[in-house]
Amino acid sequence: MRSSTMAFLALMAVACFGSDRSSSSDDDDDDWGGGLGGNGSGSGDSGGDDGGDEGGGDGDEGGGSSGTDPVDADGDGAFSDEDCDDGDPLVHPDAQEICDSDDVDEDCDALADDADDSVDPSTMYTYWRDQDGDGYGDSAVAVQACDAPPGFVGNDGDCDDTNGALNPDNPCGGDWEGEYSGELVIYYELVGFSEECDGEIWLEVDDDGRVVGVIDCVVTDSIVGFEELSFEVDGMMDSSGSIEGTMYMTVMEYEIGPYSWEGVGLTGPTRIEGTMDDTAVLDSGGWGDEYEVTVWSEFTATM
Repeated sequence: MRSSTMAFLALMAVACFGSDRSSSSDDDDDDWGGGLGGNGSGSGDSGGDDGGDEGGGDGDEGGGSSGTDPVDADGDGAFSDEDCDDGDPLVHPDAQEICDSDDVDEDCDALADDADDSVDPSTMYTYWRDQDGDGYGDSAVAVQACDAPPGFVGNDGDCDDTNGALNPDNPCGGDWEGEYSGELVIYYELVGFSEECDGEIWLEVDDDGRVVGVIDCVVTDSIVGFEELSFEVDGMMDSSGSIEGTMYMTVMEYEIGPYSWEGVGLTGPTRIEGTMDDTAVLDSGGWGDEYEVTVWSEFTATM
């Protein structure tokens, strides 16, 4: 009987203990599960916030970098970060520098045309020195360049680059061929008396530059007795238009000379300007006396 009672009590104790443990376990599971759920919810909030913020951050960064990538808009093989003109396929760092009227920097080295020693010489032009500034150059002095250096021009038509009055606008050399005429005043001095006469000049220039002509001059109220003076003119014009010559004066059947004279061929209209300033001897022949006669004049003869 005692043994049976003890066994029954033991079974009851087990039954009671098992029931409490199960209940406690359920409560604990609920509490734990709630805790997990709370943690899970917390993680979810954190994940949402972090994920959203980070995602937004990445989006901002991605948007910022998408507009700065170099491009090759003109298709010349050079990207915009090194191409100094990405709108012109002829301009890029590997291009050949050439002469051009706009001074374009084709090879992107910040130098253009004559300033760039890599410029293609085959694109240069020839310029000639214009020493006298008349707009025409000397064919003997030339340079190659993109643009005309100071004192140089794009033609070589000057016949005398030391005289601005002589050029294709003012004929050179044989261009003066033709007949010229004009008026002049001749001043002369004989034995201390100075007189003058009004005259005319006729000149002819041939294709070799030979200048020949005559001067006739009428004297009025002469103290020394001269009534007429006449000169025979001879000279030579060189390729620059400069003339050197001689002339002989005839007066009262006496010939005086030679007198030297010089001139230059000019235009506007075409003309020859000359001067004479010389002294020659009048030989009176049988009288046995010699007289010096000084002659001075400036003249212009036009075609």
